[in-house]
Amino acid sequence: MQIKKLEIKLRHFEELESIMDREREMIELQRQQLLQERQQYQFEQIKTTEFKHRQTFNEKSS
Repeated sequence: MQIKKLEIKLRHFEELESIMDREREMIELQRQQLLQERQQYQFEQIKTTEFKHRQTFNEKSS
């Protein structure tokens, strides 16, 4: 009977481990997506700043 209980517990822990692995993978994917979005945002900010500087320069040159 003890062995049966241990086997059940072991199976339960294996299932938990599998769930945790999947969650870890999902979190990693979300982390990567967030990094990409952050980089894209920063890139857009730089483009906007450059555009504004160019506009200001062109206005002063005219």
